[in-house]
Amino acid sequence: MTTGSWRIQHVWLEAPPETTLIRTPHMTFKAKKLTACARKMNITLKFLPVAFTKSRDNSTMFLTKEKRFLWHLELIFPQSNTRFSERRVSDGQTIQQILTSYVHPSKSDPVKRQKLKMYAQTTFDETKVFMKVEGEQANSLRYHELDLGEKPSGPLELQNAHIISSASHSAPE
Repeated sequence: MTTGSWRIQHVWLEAPPETTLIRTPHMTFKAKKLTACARKMNITLKFLPVAFTKSRDNSTMFLTKEKRFLWHLELIFPQSNTRFSERRVSDGQTIQQILTSYVHPSKSDPVKRQKLKMYAQTTFDETKVFMKVEGEQANSLRYHELDLGEKPSGPLELQNAHIISSASHSAPE
């Protein structure tokens, strides 16, 4: 051993081939459970990849005892440039009941009503509700027109449901 000098020795460790990659699941357990429950109720669900933020923020859940979904909806009001995220919306509620807390002249929250003044001044008969068609080409924007008495479930594809309300009778652009 020499004094004043140190010998640094590099040690290379090789991991076994099965541990070199960290694999993430294509679907989480929650997503698999939601898909199985939705399939029993004739609802088609499509999920975003696990790494996407919207997939992680999605709080849609299924109540097994009551056999109903609690949806996470995003409500978009393009004519006032406003978005609201509504969590735990029961599948028993109609779209008109959901929109009542936003645009009804007397039953809605005054702060939301002020932001959505254009919508609060129109009746529900004049309001049209659309949902973006998913799974289309990127440059192809298509919308389903929803009836206000319709419930936000059924044979629709829902993962991140964007419900778009329009005070006019045309689809949003």
